[in-house]
Amino acid sequence: MKRNVLLFTSATDILLGSAGLLIWLGLLPVDVAAWGIPLWMAGVVGAVFTLTGLAVFMYALRLPDDNV
Repeated sequence: MKRNVLLFTSATDILLGSAGLLIWLGLLPVDVAAWGIPLWMAGVVGAVFTLTGLAVFMYALRLPDDNV
């Protein structure tokens, strides 16, 4: 059960982080500057979310089912 929660939450982090990176790259047409958020901030937050989500996802995949 806990492993599934880790997988789900880290996959959500990966998706949100990827959206932030797509906004930063200009591939997702969202004007974050209108919300008062600098564009570089979307890139940094997106990169951190994506990398930490990938790390936790890979960690959760390596755990046996009965260990967590």
